[in-house]
Amino acid sequence: MRIYCLAHALFCVLFAISDLTDAETCDFSRIPLQQNFNMKRFLGNWFEEERTELQWGQNTWHSAVWNLFEAASGTSYFSYTGHSESKGCSSPETGFFTDTSLNGRVTLTSEKGQYELTFQVAYTDYQHVALVYMCYEPLVNGVCHKGKMHLSLLSRHSPLTSQQRSTLISHLGNTCLVEADIIKALTGLCVAPTPDPVLVGR
Repeated sequence: MRIYCLAHALFCVLFAISDLTDAETCDFSRIPLQQNFNMKRFLGNWFEEERTELQWGQNTWHSAVWNLFEAASGTSYFSYTGHSESKGCSSPETGFFTDTSLNGRVTLTSEKGQYELTFQVAYTDYQHVALVYMCYEPLVNGVCHKGKMHLSLLSRHSPLTSQQRSTLISHLGNTCLVEADIIKALTGLCVAPTPDPVLVGR
């Protein structure tokens, strides 16, 4: 009887640890992928309307603006800026995308050649809105720690309508992030970065 109790207690501890681990990580295989994703159609400016603050807390940028463009080499680049209370709008930062085995999931490498993040488009209609998941650490067996996650609700033209927002929320899927994790961002503080003319061959 004592052995059974000890074994049962050990099982309960292991089960609790497993639950805690699941709560602190996110399996990217459970995140939706935009069907037949087309990067060329996704290029251009995107404005972050709402986002999570899991990675940087209250230091998370407001008014984040992205510009995705194709270089003369055919490589897709990602240039972005955002606003902080202490520094205002930051100087644009730029990196390049590398395809993965999954269409709609790419990795971003900085201009210095360092891994920045995994970037996954869960949903987009290309013309108006997009839902993008990011992981700011290399995925290990497809898993990202929740504290390294960032989720963006994006629009081509601010602000999001209630119908557009409902569409994006409907594509959250069965993941570690829920609607309660999403926080509305201030918008209109920064302008979209201009593509590097050297990269685009102009």
